[in-house]
Amino acid sequence: METGLAPYPAGQFVGINRWEESKSGNDLIVYAGSNGSDPSQGLIIVQIISASSHQTVGGAILPTPVKAGPVRVSAAQGEVLTLTGQNGTTFFFDVGLQKFVAAAR
Repeated sequence: METGLAPYPAGQFVGINRWEESKSGNDLIVYAGSNGSDPSQGLIIVQIISASSHQTVGGAILPTPVKAGPVRVSAAQGEVLTLTGQNGTTFFFDVGLQKFVAAAR
């Protein structure tokens, strides 16, 4: 979804877009963008929200493995997201594992 809106202050996170999925009674949201105080550092925020209580029940804040500028979700294959940095660097992020991986499965 192309929106920079994210529930975080701009000083912490500048959002570019996000990916969403409903699974097992939870909503998974991955926000892609950059660190608010260091725009050269790509950052993703994973939120797991209970569909019944609407409360955050898990998640993580993860910088990209290398500084490539703000990142955007450019593709998804299942729960493996392709993220593209402003400088063209490609990253793969496995939502289920909540970590960056070498390549899409």
